[in-house]
Amino acid sequence: MILIELHFLNAFVPSETILVLVASTILAVSVYHTPF
Repeated sequence: MILIELHFLNAFVPSETILVLVASTILAVSVYHTPF
């Protein structure tokens, strides 16, 4: 499901933008789950 959506987005959005989006999401999630 997710791969299909990414492939669909890739037709409209450059791959670099998707990579940055995914990287920011992973970073935000890991920061959110990190206890301070």
